Amino acid sequence: MDKYEALKKYFNYDTFRDGQEEIIDSIIKGENTLAILPTGGGKSLCFQIPGLCMDGLTIVISPLISLMVDQVNNLRKHMINARFLNSSLSFHEQNSVLEEIRANSLKFLYVSPERFKNKYFVEIIKSVKVSQIVLDEAHSISLYGYDFRVEYSEIGEFIKIFESIPVVSAFTATASVSVINDIKNVTKLNFKIFKFGFDRKNLFYETIESNDKFSDLIKVIEPFKNECGIIYTLTRRNAEELYYKLKRLDYNVGLYHGGLDNDVKEYYQDLFMSGKVNLMVATSAFGTGIDKENVRLVVVYSFPMSLEDLSQEIGRAGRDNKSSKCALIYNMSDLKNNEYFISLVDDLDIDDDKKKILKKVKREKLREVVGFATTKRCLHEYMVSHFGELFMSYCNNCSNCLKYTKTHDYLKEAKLVIDTIKLTQERYGSQIISKIISGSKDQSIKKRYLNKIKTYNKTIHSINDVKNVISNLVNDGYLSRTYDEYPILKLNEQSDLIYKLDDYKLRN
Repeated sequence: MDKYEALKKYFNYDTFRDGQEEIIDSIIKGENTLAILPTGGGKSLCFQIPGLCMDGLTIVISPLISLMVDQVNNLRKHMINARFLNSSLSFHEQNSVLEEIRANSLKFLYVSPERFKNKYFVEIIKSVKVSQIVLDEAHSISLYGYDFRVEYSEIGEFIKIFESIPVVSAFTATASVSVINDIKNVTKLNFKIFKFGFDRKNLFYETIESNDKFSDLIKVIEPFKNECGIIYTLTRRNAEELYYKLKRLDYNVGLYHGGLDNDVKEYYQDLFMSGKVNLMVATSAFGTGIDKENVRLVVVYSFPMSLEDLSQEIGRAGRDNKSSKCALIYNMSDLKNNEYFISLVDDLDIDDDKKKILKKVKREKLREVVGFATTKRCLHEYMVSHFGELFMSYCNNCSNCLKYTKTHDYLKEAKLVIDTIKLTQERYGSQIISKIISGSKDQSIKKRYLNKIKTYNKTIHSINDVKNVISNLVNDGYLSRTYDEYPILKLNEQSDLIYKLDDYKLRN
């Protein structure tokens, strides 16, 4: 069977999407292949078609149960014999899958990386013909990836068990040079690399800083009440709180997070996929591999841990290329939750040097998310430039491009910000620093005698204008910010470079 026959017979498509055919050809030729595709870019087909065309079993290494369940169910609907093997199965069910492997009756087997530690499983796999090993969410291999998982470090050892190593394909939505190098080092393989466009022109991006997040959420979702949508939260607790609040307001809503029993998760996932529930409140545990084309709205209800996470979540909107909306609703106090998740690095079974690197990487990635939330740049441009692509600076399809149409030179204010942080010995956040420079008569300024320092009342611009300057200084790396409940502005090695600039033009 060739690739076109497989495409038509099993998936009822006549043509491939842009980029898919080149990736498929590379894998079928036996070339180890790394494909960097945006969420919704059709990556599953890129390894499923070769798996159908080649003789033998394709092993898909995947980090999430929801992804395995959805993709296996989809394959089986197309009369393709696929199974998953993970902790959600009973002992009897796992043995049944192992018997199918032994009988050479499977075309696709989805497993989690923890499975490599099972010697019985490894011996069975060695006894059958494996044509392809797929590393899904391949960034998880790397300390520099946005979702590093210790278990992925075993993949190189697993690949070595084969006398004749199968072709290895790796897929991710993003990969920096450091991540690519880590994938090569862990697998001890070289890859042919494919990278395709990240901009989703049909998606409208909006960022909303909010002091009443639930009220703003209702304003966003109400026009989509009868449409299909997903609301992402960072924590399980927030997901449950939102679910019950929306339920009381008669929204047709489901719930999904990693702490629910498997049967409960499957229940809500089935309701959502069938359209019986049109709004899902979930953590990031929901969605990877979920291929639902008519999602019209994605709301991210707090800062995700990285722009890669954000891209994954909003990328679930508008997969049918119809206009859809993606909104990030946040408050700076949300950052304390992100900092808690970063602190969990201390519990990982890795050495202290790696823990320091991983914490630094996670904080830098969080800074990039805050940058996206607070910038006045085009949000499409901000997103795709993060993934290494060029983009025009005006899209007319994001809240910033519709709201901010003029530029102004804020170099004077940028210098005043740096001066004021120095004079106040790095003790305050953007609110206080902005009030000082703008000449606020607020009691919070007077009682600290901050109206006496030399940068007080030195600009004609508003407090909000100065706060925008501060946000851009953080985004551009001239300032750092702590991630406490009340974030503090800090100087860094780049701060004094602001004095050497000729201008500092920003949208307003």
